[in-house]
Amino acid sequence: MRDPSALALACIAVLLTGGVASAGEWKLRESITDKNKVSEPASAFMVKPEDGDRAWGMDAAVLYDFEAHSKAYSLFMYSSYDRNTSIDDEQDLFTAGFGWELQADLDKKNRNWGPVYTATVDYKDNGSQDAKGFRATGGVTIDSNLKPSKGSKSLWYPGSPGPRKAGDYFGWQWECATYLQYDRTTTAGSGEPEGGIARSFSDVAAYAYPGGLKVHNQIEIVAAYRYTWDFSRSSELDVGTATARHFKASANFYLANNQKFGLGLDYSHGADPAQELADQSFYKVTFKAQI
Repeated sequence: MRDPSALALACIAVLLTGGVASAGEWKLRESITDKNKVSEPASAFMVKPEDGDRAWGMDAAVLYDFEAHSKAYSLFMYSSYDRNTSIDDEQDLFTAGFGWELQADLDKKNRNWGPVYTATVDYKDNGSQDAKGFRATGGVTIDSNLKPSKGSKSLWYPGSPGPRKAGDYFGWQWECATYLQYDRTTTAGSGEPEGGIARSFSDVAAYAYPGGLKVHNQIEIVAAYRYTWDFSRSSELDVGTATARHFKASANFYLANNQKFGLGLDYSHGADPAQELADQSFYKVTFKAQI
């Protein structure tokens, strides 16, 4: 099991290091791999059945961007925690690390789209397997300027990359991204394997906003798919299928204008090795927040 004091110290270190920076911006979201995509809010839930144990879960990442207003690049540090005790194979992943981002200055290059590159290195602690190690991840996605429909206003719209359209009564957006990751487990609990995995994973996601700008995009429907391929594995970890598929969908209702703060209904199906999520299906009602 995870040492709670070690987790707390790691979180405090991230907070203190960011606090002494001269310029930057704090951010709260669901995960770090979506830094250059639509910023999905952090989520949390708790269930106490009449007959049974209490169950809880959260998917949250705190990020400090040292160069939040730079159009060319930024350096950032982060800490994330993904936990779910209500499912058959519990998820319990803590990470902390640093990252770098480089994106095209679309205004300077006089074009509407361009690539965004991201690289991260982090420490990982998988509490469900008492496994610790590190990960190195690199990815690329596409950034594009918002193109509102004729007559619409940019009152509020998710300020993020991807081809998109903001309408008075309906808005939509889609995006794709691909990553390469080296995942190394250096220590593991008794009977658990150690070794390294080199993998690729690609994301495709679609976002719809019924009611559009008339309701300030406070209603959001999300569908996302991830395909993962472990193309190289240590002999100790070379078991089971080398590919995984994960589908998730969410219906979110945000309570305030210009803020992602509200309630959501989430569905998850499949496995996501990058998030240490085993192959299973479940629903959850969550509280969501983003800054």
